Amino acid sequence: MKPHLDKSLKVKTPLEHTLATRVTSEELYDIRAAAFACGVTTSHWLRDAAIACLKRNDGSQHAPLESTILAEIMGLRLVVLNLYPHAIPGLSLANLHSVMAHAESGKHLEVARLLSRTKDDSDSSAQ
Repeated sequence: MKPHLDKSLKVKTPLEHTLATRVTSEELYDIRAAAFACGVTTSHWLRDAAIACLKRNDGSQHAPLESTILAEIMGLRLVVLNLYPHAIPGLSLANLHSVMAHAESGKHLEVARLLSRTKDDSDSSAQ
């Protein structure tokens, strides 16, 4: 994870509190590598990462990878919707809207079901 480095952090505000956490050797290696790649200390990188997580505009707990995947899916959806009428000559706009409405109606339940199954699988494999 490469956090967005906030320029306002350069202002010298006293840092009064310390947080501590435990990580695995692999996580420590990854954190140190990420900090090195950004040219900052591990402590600075972790602070930036935590603050970046707190400042997300959408308030969600989604990782940048999830946001990237969702953006790609939305882009592909737009492409498909634009190509669909050309693939089926004579398809009316009303029929296209009907197909879209049908897809919209069940997608949230299906995604929730898949995510729940994925979570259940990861929980069982962690035990």
